[in-house]
Order: sequence, then structure tokens, then C-alpha cells
Amino acid sequence: MDRPKLDYVSVSHDRNKLLKIEYSFKPTENTPGDETIKCVEFSNDSEYQDFLEEKDFSEVEIFQLLNNETNESVNITENDPPYDGFDLYYFRIDGDKETFLDLGFEGTCYNIEMKSNTNMKTPYYDSYLKSLREMGFFENNGSKLIAVKIIMDRLTGNSNLKYNGISVDSERPLHMDISECLFKYNFFNFESRCNGRDIYIAFDLDSTFTILEKNFYSELMEKVNSRNYSMEKIDDDKEYFIEISMNCQKCKKEHSNRITFYRNNNILEIIIC
Repeated sequence: MDRPKLDYVSVSHDRNKLLKIEYSFKPTENTPGDETIKCVEFSNDSEYQDFLEEKDFSEVEIFQLLNNETNESVNITENDPPYDGFDLYYFRIDGDKETFLDLGFEGTCYNIEMKSNTNMKTPYYDSYLKSLREMGFFENNGSKLIAVKIIMDRLTGNSNLKYNGISVDSERPLHMDISECLFKYNFFNFESRCNGRDIYIAFDLDSTFTILEKNFYSELMEKVNSRNYSMEKIDDDKEYFIEISMNCQKCKKEHSNRITFYRNNNILEIIIC
């Protein structure tokens, strides 16, 4: 018997345990309008494992992790590619603090939109739910850590990769943690770039680029440019821009790593192509 597919999953937890899961089934020919959100609570681990085994998470479109104790959340949205032949890794991310005046608290929401063709999707949501503690879900900065790991899982295509080198800093923005991981896992390297997919990551920042952020990317790109490739920098009233590029003798194309902060809308772009 086929397991019913889910298209929405929202997990609520506190510091020590999972509290509940809200979910909805993916519409089918038999139930085209069944978008009712259901809620389940678990009295023991066996009930939780049964729930995971009985459901199909391979086509989840919205995946949420809510920390009720720290008022943090990670919201993943899987959107269809904008056109046929779409062949890159696309992420749109914001990590704004939001104040809920009617409820009397402030929270941080890490919203991540991902677009990719079907062959590039990595339906790991059931494996995440089976290993929340191992992934650091209940730790300090757990929501931020999970956000970074989910992005790295999509890029590597491997949810079982051991991220011993991944760490996050509560005092710095999410984009710096992600960029550091891109560097550690060699995504900025030009080797083997010919057969790889392009990566586009856009961050909606809630303020202008700081000196700390400028220095971070300047130092990062200097480390990336250990072989003295062509490097261009711009820092004016319109943008902060760093690009390292090379003309590839193998594929006869130009490869580049590009960091751009647009001052008019506070958007930071990282392009690896």
C-alpha cells in the first residue's frame, strides 16, 4: 500500500522534546481538495517513528521547524522552477527578527525559498525528523544550525554527510555562516567547476552592509584567490562587489565567484558559476 504523500509539515518543539507535528496531505485525484491541516502529538518514541514510517515526505513543499522556547523558526519553501531546463541551485533567504506585539515577544524567522528541477531535489525531510537531536535541533542556535545544514545538504546531495566543521555564531548574520561553509566545503574552488551546476543565493538583509561584513567577504575572497586569478572590487554608493574569475582552458568558459551587496534594496547575492 502506498504511503500518503505530505505537502506541508510543521514541527513544534521546546529545548528538550518534540511537542507536535502539523501536516497536510498532497492533493490527489481521489482527494483533490483535501488541504485540511491535521495535528498529531506523540506520547512516546514508538508513536513518532510509526508516524514517520507511514507517511511519504518526498514531495513536501513547505517544511517548518518551530522552537517554542527561543521563538525561532526555520521555514523551507520548495517552489517549482520558473522555466523548463532550469539547471541551477537557487536559494532566497532572509533571517529577520520579527516582533509579534499582540503576543508580546520577538522571534527570529529563517525563511528559505528553494527552486530546482525534479532531478536536483533532495527529499530528506523524513531523515531530518528521524535525527533531530543528532542535527543539533535542540541545541543553542539550533534553528540557525539546521538552516545551514539544510542548504548544504541540497548542494552536496547527501543528507548523511558529517558536518563536523559546521558551526554557527549567534553574534553574526546567517549569510556569513553559510558563506564560511561554502568555503570550507570547496564550493568556491574552480577545480571541477566545468561539470557543476551554478549556484545562486540571495539574502534579504534588514540593514545595510557593515564594516564587519565587508571585511569578512574581503578576507574570504582573498583566501579563495590563492592562485591570483583575476579579481575585481567595487565599493561605491550603489553596491559592494567582489568577483574572482578565470578563463577555463578545459571548457573554454569563464568561471567566477561573485559577491554583490545592492545598497538600494539591501540584497546580498552570492553567485558561483
